Parts: sequence; structure tokens; C-alpha cells
Amino acid sequence: MIDITSQIIQGMENEFKNLSSWTQHDKDSSAVWTTKIKTAMTLIANNNKIELRCSDKSNNGKASNWEFLFDFVLLDTGKVLVGNGYFVGDNTIKKSVVIVESEISNPNNADEILYDFCKLLLGKAELKVMIYYHKNNKTANNTTINYEIQRILKEFSQRTDLEKYLICWFNHSKKNFSYELLNSHGQVVNSC
Repeated sequence: MIDITSQIIQGMENEFKNLSSWTQHDKDSSAVWTTKIKTAMTLIANNNKIELRCSDKSNNGKASNWEFLFDFVLLDTGKVLVGNGYFVGDNTIKKSVVIVESEISNPNNADEILYDFCKLLLGKAELKVMIYYHKNNKTANNTTINYEIQRILKEFSQRTDLEKYLICWFNHSKKNFSYELLNSHGQVVNSC
């Protein structure tokens, strides 16, 4: 399996490359956001022959029971699709590859982003991903959010050294995503 972190970054870049601002999609920004992330994660799952779990609509437009604890989960079940949503018989979870939380927050409320990030602390996966967009033009807010994420990691006592956290945020000033890869102690391993 090619480095999954690089695949996620490339997937985000590909899906969001023509989107310069969320203002053009204000009415449906959450749906656009989620659809683009799902498209990127689906490609990653298919390329790596692993299963993607997320909320989905069936052919009749009703929600199906595919979301599994987090917004997106990439699982190794030994099959690309378990098929029925349950993990029984030969369809057990072999490994949690990546868990993802994503959030578009209200203009002045970073708490929603940090709330979703805290969910990642409780999951098992070597790579945990937080993808967010804060609808505020002040770039200092992203610095504050990332500082808080680092603080949360430093204070969490049940971390393991195997965990890495990829933080992806839409950067208003650059009109693209920025990324930080953190270790479980909240230290930046790589930034771009």
C-alpha cells in the first residue's frame, strides 16, 4: 500500500482544486464538502482494496446504515465491500486503516471542529485525519485551532506512539488546503 497520508493529501487536492471559496456554494456548502471528501476517500479505498464506511444514500434516496462511528472509516476486512454492513463470519475487521472526521464550522465557532477532533482520540487507527474549513476570513483562527489540537494531543494520556494525526484545513488566503502531520504528542512531523 502506497503511503496513505500522501494519497489523502493528493485526493483532497484533486477534489478541491477548482474551488476557490465556499461562498460560491454557501447554500449547499456542507453537502458539497462531504461529497468531495467522499469521492476522494472512495478512490483511496478502491485503489488500496480496503472498505470505506460513511453515511450514504441508497437508490431510493433513504440513508443507509454505512457510517461506522466516524464520518469516514477506511477498514481492512479482507474484502473491498462486506456487503451487508455487518461484521460477521468472514467479514470481520482485520485492521482500522484510517479514521476521518470532517467539519465546516460556523463563522465564529471553532468548538465544533475541536469537538470532532476529540472523537479521533478515542478511535484505533495508525492514521487519524481531521479535515476542516472554518468560515472566517481571519487566518489566525486556523493557527488557534491547530494550536488547540496540539494542546489536546499533549494532554491526552492514552495515546500510543504509533498514532499520527493528519490535519487538513482549507486556507482562505491561499485558496487551497494546508496540512500538518502530527505525532501522538502533538508535535509537527511534517507541514505543507
